[in-house]
Amino acid sequence: MSWTGWFWVQYLYAFWVQYLYPFWVQYSYALTRLRNNKNDTRVSDQWASLPIHFLILDNLREPTDHIRVAAVCKQWRVAAKEYNRLTQRWQRWQRELLPMLLVPTATGSKGKLELYSFPGGETSDIELSVPCNMISTCHGHGWLATMDVLEKQLIVRTSKFFWNQQLELRKQELWTITLVNPFRKAAAPIRLPHLDFCYHHTYASQGLDEFRKYGLIPKHIPKVILSEDPTLNPDSYMVVAVCRRLSTLAFTKGGRKYWAQLFTPRRVMDAIFHKSLVLAVLECGNILSVDINRWSMKTKYFNQEKRRFRSEADEAYLVESTKGDLLHVRRLPKDDHGGSGERFMVYKLVFNERDGSVQHVEMKSIGDEVMFLSENCSISVLASNFPQCQPNSIYYMDFRWPTEISNFNLEDETITRYHYSSDISQALWIVHMFNGLC
Repeated sequence: MSWTGWFWVQYLYAFWVQYLYPFWVQYSYALTRLRNNKNDTRVSDQWASLPIHFLILDNLREPTDHIRVAAVCKQWRVAAKEYNRLTQRWQRWQRELLPMLLVPTATGSKGKLELYSFPGGETSDIELSVPCNMISTCHGHGWLATMDVLEKQLIVRTSKFFWNQQLELRKQELWTITLVNPFRKAAAPIRLPHLDFCYHHTYASQGLDEFRKYGLIPKHIPKVILSEDPTLNPDSYMVVAVCRRLSTLAFTKGGRKYWAQLFTPRRVMDAIFHKSLVLAVLECGNILSVDINRWSMKTKYFNQEKRRFRSEADEAYLVESTKGDLLHVRRLPKDDHGGSGERFMVYKLVFNERDGSVQHVEMKSIGDEVMFLSENCSISVLASNFPQCQPNSIYYMDFRWPTEISNFNLEDETITRYHYSSDISQALWIVHMFNGLC
């Protein structure tokens, strides 16, 4: 053995004797007292006397690191479970968890997904199984929407008058959407009612079929949004499906056997649940609100008489900040002439209840917040909780760079790209609901 190897052996042995062994002796004693006599007031003193090394679990902000610690040995797993039970840490930190990337496995096997930490692109050693290839995240709550589609070609008449009869080829899609939660084995899949769309069979629709053929995520896959966790509220949760290509919003509630559809004058770019309402942004920048109760659906277009922006955005997102404000984020070409690159504009939406209008207040800075944007899910967290993230910036994915994640700095409008070893063009941002080891 070399002298460096011998040095490390001596170092690790000394560390065990001086720190780890005394810690486990005291911890085992305190844990035994806690289980044998829960009413003993002296038990809390035993926990308070634990060495400072036990507090290392407080410094592990990633759930995957928490799992790795618990997997070392049986004693460490017991310690991690007791730590979670006493502190209820993960229940308190759900809104502060850093999003992870949900990526199809490199083998391309159907229904297999992996979680990658961000930034860095390290796999979490957690592989998830889902029943099909087409997947959309349900905003929050750790649920996914898996989709299968049955397509039919229909020949329909375009006029009811016999002297002006024309036949037209259309395509009908019948979507089967299932809600699954791969992070909770006890959560049973929820099959939603069939959702059907009918549209013109054009070259554009054929082009979208080519996207699907080569494994790219076409924009016509509905984006699914949940109002709340179906496990906690099985009868009151609401589901919204956004079909951007058809300018359609579809709504259903837990237990219902049908969808209610709303057709909009322009394409819906994004939608979100905010303060008991469904708010959507159209391609022209106008805002639409939908209030759904048990018997009716009330819609309201804000500032419908005028176009909010002169030009359309490449992408538009609705994001709720950590302070509860609703932000409208627009992704635009870097210059007005459509040059290479992109830029982002952030607006705070201020609603005026008196005259029914909404103001777009431009924000030059989002402060300590950092956004994660995608077509399926958009999230905002505090950068101060995650030193690896850059504050006042936006992380996003672009199909033009299938192995990269880009970061846009709102202060100087610079773009930094993070390279991944695998194709992440189909990746989804997700905040999985980690409740600790129970």
